Amino acid sequence: PWLIASLQRQIDEYAARGECRKVDAAMLLLDILSLNVFCFVTAPMINTLLNGAIKTEDFAERRKKENIETIMQKLRP
Repeated sequence: PWLIASLQRQIDEYAARGECRKVDAAMLLLDILSLNVFCFVTAPMINTLLNGAIKTEDFAERRKKENIETIMQKLRP
């Protein structure tokens, strides 16, 4: 697929310049998708386990920050 190939070329260029790690584009996209979908699909179960402690807006904002940090950790040189 052209999207993954294009993204892989960009990653490889940045990695060659030392601006990020060389990572597999398909795995990166899967990580991003998984991190974002999982928390919303499992939110009702997680909320039950945490006795209703999750407030939807707060939960989404916290997950957003965590997801960004997780992906950035993978990419930082």
